[in-house]
Amino acid sequence: MMPRLKTLTKFFVFLIMWMTIANCAQMRSPVIEKDSVFYPVIYTQHFPKEIARVEKILKYHPDPSIRAMAHLQLVLLNTNYRNPNPDYLRALEELKAYIALDPEGAKTEEVQNMLALLSEIEKIVKENEEMKESVRLLTIQNQRARKTIQELKDLDVEIEEKRRKIR
Repeated sequence: MMPRLKTLTKFFVFLIMWMTIANCAQMRSPVIEKDSVFYPVIYTQHFPKEIARVEKILKYHPDPSIRAMAHLQLVLLNTNYRNPNPDYLRALEELKAYIALDPEGAKTEEVQNMLALLSEIEKIVKENEEMKESVRLLTIQNQRARKTIQELKDLDVEIEEKRRKIR
């Protein structure tokens, strides 16, 4: 009876280990089911890989609801405070794509808040680019003015030297 108990115990231990390993393998599967959650990103170095993975889902997954979720996940990844290279303009594009695919989800307060914030960021980025261009143009004008002033100073020195020679 004792050897049977050992065998039975080994069988159950093996069964539990096999179920655990199978469960872990299933959790790491890249296939996304309708009710699954996208992987959270904790470390900054994982953002580019996760963004690339979600982009593949977006490109190849046949289910429009999963593609809508992928757009929303890209919004979250591109605006995450841990992301070392956030891309707010890309996040706005992804949010608009999400809204187009899921009009009901677009009505939520969270999505409307994100849309308002990202639209404001887009406006600020455009204003910043315009100001940078203005600064660039002003810098060029300033350099030209300095050059003209130097040329006028040099001319003034030449005129003064000619006056001295004439006297």
